[in-house]
Amino acid sequence: MANKSLIWVLRVLVAVLPFVGASVDALVASNSVAVQNTAIGLAWSLWAICIFSVFFLHPITLTL
Repeated sequence: MANKSLIWVLRVLVAVLPFVGASVDALVASNSVAVQNTAIGLAWSLWAICIFSVFFLHPITLTL
């Protein structure tokens, strides 16, 4: 049961993260370029991890 709820949380997070990216950009706009690049890189990494974990739910899908 907990596994299915985690999957749904990840699916919602994947759906919401593209809209959060603009907020992250606005939040760090006044900082240096290095901070901006780090924040955007972390946001993209979080999104990629969520996409990977949502689509590859079981180890068997990694071998097909």
